[in-house]
Amino acid sequence: MAEAVQARLERSLDELHEYRRYMLFTDPEIKAIVVQRKGFEYALRRRQTRYQDFIAFIDYETELEMQRRERKAKRGIRKTLPNSDFAITRHLHNLYQRALQKFKGEMPLWEKYFDFCYKFKSYRQLGKAFATCLQFHGHHPDVWIQAAKFEFDINRDMKAVRSLLQRGLRANKNHQGIWLEYFRSELRYWNIMHQRAVTLGILDKDGKERAEMTQDDSSEPSNKRSKMSKRGKAAAQAASDGEEKDDESDLGATGSGSDEDNDEVDEDDMFDQDEEEKEAQDMMNLIAPPQEDDAEEKADQDAAARAVELAHQVGQSFLSGVVPRIVYFNAIEQNPEDFDFIAEFLSIYRAFAHTEPSRTQIYDMLPRDNPKAIALLCRRPLEDHPDDAQLQPEQWLDAINESSRLFRELLETTDDKALVSDEYIKFLSSALPTVQASEDVKLEKIIALLSDAIDAALSNEVTTTPTAATLAIRFFVSIGDAEQAKRTIANVTNPSSACVASPLVWKMALDGVVLLGLEQFATAAQPATRGRGRRTRASRRAEDAESETEHSLTSAAIDVLQRATQHVTSEEVAFFFEKLWLHHARFRSFRAMEATVKQSISKQAVNAEDLVMRHLNALKMASKPKAMRKFATWVTTSTLHHSATLLNEWLRLELDTTKPDIQYVRSLFERALQEHGKTSDKMWAAYAAFEETKGELARSSEIRWRANQTLDDPSQFHTLCAAQVKAAVDGIQS
Repeated sequence: MAEAVQARLERSLDELHEYRRYMLFTDPEIKAIVVQRKGFEYALRRRQTRYQDFIAFIDYETELEMQRRERKAKRGIRKTLPNSDFAITRHLHNLYQRALQKFKGEMPLWEKYFDFCYKFKSYRQLGKAFATCLQFHGHHPDVWIQAAKFEFDINRDMKAVRSLLQRGLRANKNHQGIWLEYFRSELRYWNIMHQRAVTLGILDKDGKERAEMTQDDSSEPSNKRSKMSKRGKAAAQAASDGEEKDDESDLGATGSGSDEDNDEVDEDDMFDQDEEEKEAQDMMNLIAPPQEDDAEEKADQDAAARAVELAHQVGQSFLSGVVPRIVYFNAIEQNPEDFDFIAEFLSIYRAFAHTEPSRTQIYDMLPRDNPKAIALLCRRPLEDHPDDAQLQPEQWLDAINESSRLFRELLETTDDKALVSDEYIKFLSSALPTVQASEDVKLEKIIALLSDAIDAALSNEVTTTPTAATLAIRFFVSIGDAEQAKRTIANVTNPSSACVASPLVWKMALDGVVLLGLEQFATAAQPATRGRGRRTRASRRAEDAESETEHSLTSAAIDVLQRATQHVTSEEVAFFFEKLWLHHARFRSFRAMEATVKQSISKQAVNAEDLVMRHLNALKMASKPKAMRKFATWVTTSTLHHSATLLNEWLRLELDTTKPDIQYVRSLFERALQEHGKTSDKMWAAYAAFEETKGELARSSEIRWRANQTLDDPSQFHTLCAAQVKAAVDGIQS
């Protein structure tokens, strides 16, 4: 092992000499680098290599490379240093590859390597890393998406992008994130082609085909047409070869990444518009895996044919955006009733100019019998324009008035009033942040509309939903309407309310009480520090009257928390018990703290054990050993499961007291071992050590014998006992 480590260190001699020659590092720093690397190399050659050793070595070398670059720039060294400029980068690549060979399943390590390759522009290695990672983590959609972005942004290879995303869709069962990235990639590619067509004069500035270009194809330049025609035939032939050829070229396409010194890709070879429509349409057929049932296979073929037919209704040429439409209709075929998914596609469309025909087709095809689909249509007047478009105030007011009119008409006719009301409030709430504070007319309009919508949602006409209640509280808090916010909180947290069991409503109610309280009582005087002397009854009444307003915020928050613990289910109630206990702990109200913990146990909150340990610690810090023992005794009789962690914490706190009760400690040990004696070797060792410290050697020997008889695997117990003996001997010798 020593020879291997020494050989690795000797390979860096030229690098270290160059550091010294150009004074990038001092002699002591170079010696420290050698010592650090030697220690890391020995750590990596242990019998059982640890993941954290690789991470520590990688982090050290990364920081070293950043220091080297910074010092080289400060010294004004512009020429390439052959032995040191790329030495650490090569070493880091080697470290990452060694780590990934041993820890292939560690996805954070892969992500760290991807970031490193991007940061240092090691694109060839990044392509290989994506290809290898996908072999082991094909069911991670994010890896497919990152690999596709790399191929588009760096390699500019649209064919590889399509291949990767289609394989990702098959491996991840039509994952929506991959569909959206596929659609976005096709749209970005179409946008590049569209801009080039405008530059070349094929399209005018509005994206429409020029009249002189609509003549026969023979009038176009023959060289370009023949080149594109040949490539289109080749692509179609490749796509028609079937599944086997696609499998062979899948991950290999990712490995074709270029490094920073590669030549630029010829855009004419990349962007051939005649090739793309045929190639993309043919490759869409490869998304669905082969079906065993002929009927299912035929259904998939019919669905793909319908998608192509629908995409061609707006336009059949590549420049009309037919390929992104094919992707969209294939995605919607897999998720026909997911209108939030459709809204995502519309949002991506709005990021690009000249997509109005495609957006119009999507809106026109929405069903008129589904409330969520109609809600999308109602949002259209305000939302259906490019993201970079600037609406004039009059246009904005007309648009929001039209959307509001459509929503109100829908509320009058639909049976699902609660759903439509939620969509209406969410629409107005999303539009509110886009209005500047200086735009008084727009701000006044949207506040008025939102107030009316919330009033209708909270009335008896519409069943109040958690979404509407949460947005209502947030709205009134944001505009500073304290009275309306408090009235809304009271209504939606009423025991007869339909959303009284929603944790989101109670959390928003708590935030509203805190924010409004802080704003309302920001100038209130702080409570005076009270002396230790006796107070008369009159003085106590005066102090209580003065502090009533000062502590009204805390009282209101506690009231919300207490009511939340009564109505929220056991799975979600942990948050409120923790907040309530912290509120009481702030004022050292130990009775209220204890009552909160007991209530969390009865409610079977998931954090009940954690609250018990925190309360025991609080009692110990307050020097209340009797109260701590009394509470701990009650816990043993409760329905709470006594885990080994809880019992160990209980024992630790008792032993840390000034005068621990020996008999009480022994009873705790016996109770703990009765429940966890077969598995808790540390508890047996602690019990034996406790008796030794008290001089009870016979008891200690008896406990060791019992441990050997009880533990399923006493080997670890023997190790702990040997460590205790060694520590005792070392203490005597010192």
